[in-house]
Amino acid sequence: MSLLVRPGQKARALLVGLLVGGGSPAAFFWGLAMVLPKNEATMGYVLFDMIFAMAGAFAGIMAANSLKSE
Repeated sequence: MSLLVRPGQKARALLVGLLVGGGSPAAFFWGLAMVLPKNEATMGYVLFDMIFAMAGAFAGIMAANSLKSE
C-alpha cells in the first residue's frame, strides 16, 4: 500500500485497501479452483487439508521461535 498511497490520502487509501483486500482472496481462490480437482468433495478435502497444514506449519514456526529464544 505504501507504494500506491502517500501519507494523508485517506480516500485513495480506502479505495486501494478495498481493491487489494477484495481482489487478493478472489484471485487466490480462483487460481486454486483452476488447479484443484473439479469434484466438489475432493476439492473440499484438499482445501481443508491445506488449512490444517498451514495451521500446523504456523504452530511449528511458533514452537521453533520459542525454543530459539530460550
